[in-house]
Amino acid sequence: MSSTPLFRSPAQAVWVIGVVLVVLSLAIYGMVRRRQRLLALAEVLDERPTQVKGLIGTQRLEGHYRGRAVTFRHQPGSRYRQEKFQILLACASPLRFGIRVKGFGTRLANQLGLKHDVPIGDPEIDDALAFSSTEPERFMGWLRRTDGTLGSVTDLFTEGNIADVTMEDGSLHATRSGWGSVPSSPDSARVVLDALCGLAGSAESA
Repeated sequence: MSSTPLFRSPAQAVWVIGVVLVVLSLAIYGMVRRRQRLLALAEVLDERPTQVKGLIGTQRLEGHYRGRAVTFRHQPGSRYRQEKFQILLACASPLRFGIRVKGFGTRLANQLGLKHDVPIGDPEIDDALAFSSTEPERFMGWLRRTDGTLGSVTDLFTEGNIADVTMEDGSLHATRSGWGSVPSSPDSARVVLDALCGLAGSAESA
């Protein structure tokens, strides 16, 4: 019994192999490019690491900034998911909270009573950002304690182009979403790290 040939002709075989090689080349180029973009940010870290962890999918660059453990984490986008870049900074705060840019979905959920944000009392900031916490009174007391704390928060969103900040699992997570979410220069990453350090120092004494 004769078997069916994989390709109908040599030309078809060449075409299929060519397409596979192109796809592989693009995938490899994408991984290398993402690795280079992360390594470019190593300049701001204390030890200037040279190793990026992860090949396919999420890539990570780990180090320290002003003595605090830091992870730069980049997740590529796909048809169903936005590209995402996160900076995780070690923080021993007992607080658990989230701060995010208010979008249409958040505003609609608030109007329908499906989500309840914690207002901080500043109309301009409350209109732009949504605050939440498992301990709202303690959280608001800490946030209002000094102008520097609120200043660090606003710097993250206005100068650092951050979409949301959360405090969980022993670290502050600052997230940028969308195409081009990886900071374009070490200075851009430093702006976010400086604001996170200010926020972490304050949160640890909350």
